Amino acid sequence: MEQQPNAQHEAAAIHPFKNVNTTQFPHLIKFLTHKWDILTCLFIAFIPVLLICIFAMPAFSTIDDAIQAMYPEGVYYGQTSYLMLYTLAPISVPLGILGKIFPGLPVFALCQLLLIVLSTAAMLHLVSKGTDRPSIRVSHTAMLIACESFLTTYLNYTAVAFVVTASGLSLLVVNALSKQIQHITGQDVAGFFLVFLGTSLRPESGFATFILFVPFIIWVLIHERHMPSIFRGIAAGIAAILAYAIGIAAYLITPGWQQLPRALKIGRAITDTQSVDANTIQTVAPNLSNNDVDMLYAWWFGDKSVFSLDTFQKISAFVQEYSLSNILLIGKRNLLLTVMAIILLSLLAAFVSLNMTRFVRSVVILQTGIILCVIATLLALALRNRMFDRVTFSLDIIALYALLTASYSFADKPTQETTSARRNITSSRRLPSFFYRSAQRHLHRLSLCISRQPR
Repeated sequence: MEQQPNAQHEAAAIHPFKNVNTTQFPHLIKFLTHKWDILTCLFIAFIPVLLICIFAMPAFSTIDDAIQAMYPEGVYYGQTSYLMLYTLAPISVPLGILGKIFPGLPVFALCQLLLIVLSTAAMLHLVSKGTDRPSIRVSHTAMLIACESFLTTYLNYTAVAFVVTASGLSLLVVNALSKQIQHITGQDVAGFFLVFLGTSLRPESGFATFILFVPFIIWVLIHERHMPSIFRGIAAGIAAILAYAIGIAAYLITPGWQQLPRALKIGRAITDTQSVDANTIQTVAPNLSNNDVDMLYAWWFGDKSVFSLDTFQKISAFVQEYSLSNILLIGKRNLLLTVMAIILLSLLAAFVSLNMTRFVRSVVILQTGIILCVIATLLALALRNRMFDRVTFSLDIIALYALLTASYSFADKPTQETTSARRNITSSRRLPSFFYRSAQRHLHRLSLCISRQPR
């Protein structure tokens, strides 16, 4: 009588090495299948930043960062400033206090490094909650560490603000899409705090990050309609608005800073778009020479007699913030990078959805919406001629955060009581083996259908 192979033998035939990891490395498998506590996530996120600081010595990527750092360090006028040009009071005031206590300490750079570690640790916490499959957990952790390493090497406060806000929104979204979480948790508080800090570091980046999370907002309002979930979305908006309101109030009550919000708004409308010809500008501002116009577009506003708020308002009448002609200024390099980013993000969304949820309809809809938001944002940047590396690279990273968040929100959550059989299966599951088993099942069903047909 022929012996029928059992399920264990069949699994061993497909995965001949699947028991090796669990027998030889039990502590490693336990680490990769159990949820990580916050200290573990902070430690994992801290090590790459520490190594890069030791061996690579990260430096500011733009002149804006270097100028920003001078304010809390007391370089301007020989005194410490508690306000900064682009970073709002919730961050600039503590940095000014630290700069006063510790003269010469690079407080602005350390602040960015700390925020990078916090945002990466937040995403690692979601990784450990979202999956107990070691192969997926390792690959997602590697992606997050790669993004963290890039941010640390390419140190830019605009990019850091994007990522910090996105990590905070991710923490809130995962709880918002779970009807089982009724009350406020520590994850909600951390998400609110990160959104507040990201918007304080660079308000434009903080508010722009919300665009990629619009699909989650629409999903909650249409599909979930759950009051705790809606309140978490409102809390995220309150965090961003509160940071902005505190920053603007600090400018308005501080002597010498009252006109900065208006000047920045008009200045960005003029200098952050396509340059206007000097002759056109001189028709409304004849006191500006060609050299003054060059200084204008270089953001060198040293001469108050030349660069006034009234002059900016006159020039802004000739500026189109969004224009189709700006698309022609993108350049082949930025256009190629943009197309590649959209393709890679689409492939990444498919890969993450396949491995995490096997193309659950909810995840596919959310990830498709995220990709469409990325395309819309890139189009808006092109129309405004703002296709800078620090913006597009940051957009790719927060898109990755949003895609992972969509999968974590609907994936099977790991438990501390994961059985050894489950660990064996999850420790060795790979994409090729999934396709192999899928094809094997379809061939088996096809053979049964053929054998049942009448001859």
